[in-house]
Amino acid sequence: MVETQIPDQIFQQAQQLKDNGQSQQAIDAFQKSHQLYQQANDLNGLANCQQMIGVCYAIEQNYLSALDNLHQSAALYQNLNHQRAIGNVYRDIGLVYFQQQQYPPALEWLNKSSHLLSQTDDKVSLGITLGKSALVFMATNQIDKAKLLFKQSLTLIREQGSWFMEMTALLDWAKLNYLQQDFHQMITKLWACIGIISEHRVGDSQYRRLAQIYGLLAQGHLHLQNISAAVTFFLKSYQFLKTMPDNVRQPVIQDMQMVDFLHTLKQNHYQQYTTLINQIDLKILNINYEARQQ
Repeated sequence: MVETQIPDQIFQQAQQLKDNGQSQQAIDAFQKSHQLYQQANDLNGLANCQQMIGVCYAIEQNYLSALDNLHQSAALYQNLNHQRAIGNVYRDIGLVYFQQQQYPPALEWLNKSSHLLSQTDDKVSLGITLGKSALVFMATNQIDKAKLLFKQSLTLIREQGSWFMEMTALLDWAKLNYLQQDFHQMITKLWACIGIISEHRVGDSQYRRLAQIYGLLAQGHLHLQNISAAVTFFLKSYQFLKTMPDNVRQPVIQDMQMVDFLHTLKQNHYQQYTTLINQIDLKILNINYEARQQ
């Protein structure tokens, strides 16, 4: 019992580092846990670590290392005949291709994932794969397919009651609402995400997602001309972003279009803009224009 407790504890610590945007530190911790699982000849623990290392490399935008680790994880799970875990790894492989905007292979791996998971009783994992498939259809402007998959995803996840996956599905669906400029629906889903995080008291381990949630809330309120709220939520997102390494922070900034937010605020609400930029370090957001000299 004691032999597995230590690598399990390190694994959980690594998960928290990952979710807070400290992906390189998470990789180091997962690798330490991996060594201990190897000493204990725990193949399931090894495969799980390999998968999470791959996910962290994807966050770091090191896609070759991500795919290498994920394929190693899938091979280990195949030796264990663990269909659900293989399906989850296939989803992560699909997401690596999605992050690189390689949509055909992304959808191919996500379809493999949903096929495997549909043969298990894990509705949550199937639901999250359907939700990620919806992102591919959203990116390729197939909105009706994306909407249908998001609805199916959330239904499956709620049937089994997984707070983390429900929050993830709602956040992904909110991005579709943003693309469609349905800001009221987007804001409703984002507050539901915050409610889930608050209810389960996991705010200290969800910095990366909270940065995304508040960044989207800022955009929604800016478009609705609720400028005071927009600035407040931008600053909340910024507080989480500045705790992260730059290579983890930048994809979130791009995803939330935070530079566009500042440009729009500057053009249309200059007084609020000047007040805002005096409270932030523009270098953290990687903004090059001479904002403070205007």
